[in-house]
Amino acid sequence: MSNYTGHLQASIAVDSGGPGVVSQLRGWLQNLRTVLRRNHERRTAIRALSALSDRQLEDIGVIRVQIPEIVQTLSTPKTVETRVADKKVGTARFGAGYCTAHG
Repeated sequence: MSNYTGHLQASIAVDSGGPGVVSQLRGWLQNLRTVLRRNHERRTAIRALSALSDRQLEDIGVIRVQIPEIVQTLSTPKTVETRVADKKVGTARFGAGYCTAHG
């Protein structure tokens, strides 16, 4: 009978948003899904860039050997956030400089 009571209490804890095995498993599965999706996106990007001719790669400033490294760098979430933040800061600086120069 105590096992049933413990199970009932665990179910109530999970249903109320408290820590529990089910919520931990759900988080782990979401992380796994994210990792698998990112890996799939990286492989797709590498295939797409690898399909370009050497001339096309040269036009965009990429050497074929650099493709995996470039894709890895560009697909890292922190790198993307940093680039967006840097762009906003750069735009804000440009805007501020423009306004004071012409103000």
